[in-house]
Amino acid sequence: MATNIAFALGVLALLGRRVCTSIKIFLTALAIVDDIGAVIVIALFYTGEISFVSLAVAALFLGGLMAANRFGVHHLGAYTLLGIGLWAAFLTSGVHPTVAGVIAALTVPVRPRIGEDEFLQRGRKILSEFGAAAAKKAGILESEGQRRAARALRAESRLAQNPLQRLESKLHHWVAFLIMPVFALANAGVSIGGDFSAAMADRVAIGVAAGLVIGKLAGISLFSWIAVRSGLSALPPDVSWKDIHAAAMVAGIGFTMSLFISHLAFGESALIDVAKTAVLSASIVSGIAGWLLFRLTRPCAASGITPGEIR
Repeated sequence: MATNIAFALGVLALLGRRVCTSIKIFLTALAIVDDIGAVIVIALFYTGEISFVSLAVAALFLGGLMAANRFGVHHLGAYTLLGIGLWAAFLTSGVHPTVAGVIAALTVPVRPRIGEDEFLQRGRKILSEFGAAAAKKAGILESEGQRRAARALRAESRLAQNPLQRLESKLHHWVAFLIMPVFALANAGVSIGGDFSAAMADRVAIGVAAGLVIGKLAGISLFSWIAVRSGLSALPPDVSWKDIHAAAMVAGIGFTMSLFISHLAFGESALIDVAKTAVLSASIVSGIAGWLLFRLTRPCAASGITPGEIR
């Protein structure tokens, strides 16, 4: 029942300034955790026979990833090769290999090799050398000093970024323009014909649709209320409970991961089309209902949130 982050944020984008920054942050964080929850569901409930030999091999690759992190390895090639090995081991273990991606990501370092102050010092020195070389009136194509300074600055820039950020940057375009569209198209194919009413009357369709439209609204609203009432959290000053209810409704937009789990649950049976129809229909209903709820709330005042206040 994972929330589709792209479509959910797309609905909020249509509402412009009516939606507070706090709600956008809330829904983004919710969708990310939701995806992780979906992966856990896949691992626990859609795993066939377990190969403990393969899991032992996976443990070795995981140990290698953790060791690389522990000893300060920042080269992305090491994490890529070990990550591929971890994925292959999970693929043959019976546990769904999507789990390998989450585990591997947790081992990639999030701290850069050099801090902000050190980068500024090194950068200023390199730029000073670049300027000194430029003062000799030679163009960059002719000046070895300028070319050497430019290469050094690029190397220092890499050291100032943590490996996880660099990996995300390298993968972003592949994921956005290739992997996600292929993933969506592979899981979304469904024929909606004259039997639409009959399909939506099926118990599977009712369960899927109710989980997205009603379950998301009730679950997110309830646990948000519990978190606030128990003192674990607090509503931002620019957010009302109506905003939380509207965001919870928008979170009912499922699509990609919901369709993927439907494939795992129903395989090639006739129920797969019923489940897909329910996911797509419930996502449309949730998106429209959430949009309408936000339209009925008061316009958001200028958000008082600063980057330092975002936890």
